[in-house]
Amino acid sequence: MQQERYALLEFIKDVDVAVRGNSSESEILLHLKPVLERLVSSPASVPAKAFTPRKDRFAMNLIQMPEDEAYSIIGGVWHPWPNYPDARPSHVGHDRSLRR
Repeated sequence: MQQERYALLEFIKDVDVAVRGNSSESEILLHLKPVLERLVSSPASVPAKAFTPRKDRFAMNLIQMPEDEAYSIIGGVWHPWPNYPDARPSHVGHDRSLRR
């Protein structure tokens, strides 16, 4: 069964409704989880610029922010670390699940 494509503009509208229609962070997150899952299951909906990495550090690429700056939608990207722990930041090196 092929899934219907979820457009970025639909996602932005759904985020706006969730943020502005709920008073607590937990309520907002409850409403955002299914729409985010829908978005990532249709990766072509996210612009390529959202995945532009930086060579020197983690990149947070702005996708959308309303004029009132009530929230922002970003694409977070980082390069994979080399296959040895000394090259990783100390907080990452302790998580064995990240090792290849």
